[in-house]
Amino acid sequence: RRVAVDEGRLHQGRFDDLIEAASQRCEHPDDAKASARLRACTTDLAFWEKAIPEGVLSAGAFPIGRGLSHDGQLEQALPWLLRAVAAQEEAGAAGHPDSQGLGRALHWVGDCLVRLDQIDEAVPWFERAIAAKRGVEHQERIDHESLGVSLHQLGFCYYRRERFEEALPWFEHAVEAAEKGGVEGRVDHHSHGQ
Repeated sequence: RRVAVDEGRLHQGRFDDLIEAASQRCEHPDDAKASARLRACTTDLAFWEKAIPEGVLSAGAFPIGRGLSHDGQLEQALPWLLRAVAAQEEAGAAGHPDSQGLGRALHWVGDCLVRLDQIDEAVPWFERAIAAKRGVEHQERIDHESLGVSLHQLGFCYYRRERFEEALPWFEHAVEAAEKGGVEGRVDHHSHGQ
């Protein structure tokens, strides 16, 4: 029994290291050491599903998926991001909605699919991300900057498919959202060229 407890602590420590490495990869995208640290971790979701309790796994899914995506490990990132979406949806169904968190997770699934050149598959993920990010009006302030990124990515999908007339309104909506700023109303003028 003690061996099982020690093994559980060991797995928890390794999982915490994975989350930290993934977070560092996001914070330092050009740091080769951060990439090497993440690549040294076990990132296979199937392994962690057997080793870590469900709640802990779900809580770490988004930062791990995002870190793997930043590192270019898209095939590994996708299952983690899908797990993050499922966790956000389950929390919402249980009466604890986080529309912004759900919107971010949905967006990152779409982003991962675009980078895997699965443009058509990415479109519904961006549509759902936009709906989630817009659906917070009654609960919390909208992060227009984040919404603008999802609007832009949806336009980009149509653009990549040479559906220019469909792309243009999404790009226009993205600019409008970016001009409204983030949750605090601050506008990042640098990112949209003003």
